[in-house]
Amino acid sequence: MFSVFEEQSPTKTSIYKWYSPFRLGYMCLDDDVRTGHQITVATDENIIKVEELVREDRQITIRQLVHDACIIGNIRNILHQHLVRKVCSKLVPHLLTLEQKNRRIQFCRSMLLKYSKADSRRHSEVITSDETWVYFYDMQTKQQSSKWIFEEEVPDTIPKRFMAVGR
Repeated sequence: MFSVFEEQSPTKTSIYKWYSPFRLGYMCLDDDVRTGHQITVATDENIIKVEELVREDRQITIRQLVHDACIIGNIRNILHQHLVRKVCSKLVPHLLTLEQKNRRIQFCRSMLLKYSKADSRRHSEVITSDETWVYFYDMQTKQQSSKWIFEEEVPDTIPKRFMAVGR
């Protein structure tokens, strides 16, 4: 064999391994039936089943999907190759409604009017600060707020929390 196939020829160990079932009397050349689950779990039926579960609960875990869908296999491939991606919510410093924005503009204009007529020294009496929000309860972490989203969707936006001690 080596003289014909040279580098492509199998090793002696492989040949002995292939020959051993025949030496023991096993003469069938067909593949044996193998136990276990299907090679592919990404069937149309399974994809639809997983999609329904994800649409019901966007924060469902892969373990819950395996349990609820009764699919033993690589659900991660179904999710990432056929359906969704998991993203964390986008954190922004604050979310203001249109009414809140308008109130801020009105307040700033009234302050400008008030102090434009006054002594220029009065500007130093104005105290400003950033817009820190103080929470006295534990919000979700960024990882806890992660959700499965489909192609056409955009991630949620949530206000960024700041570390603060309750006062």
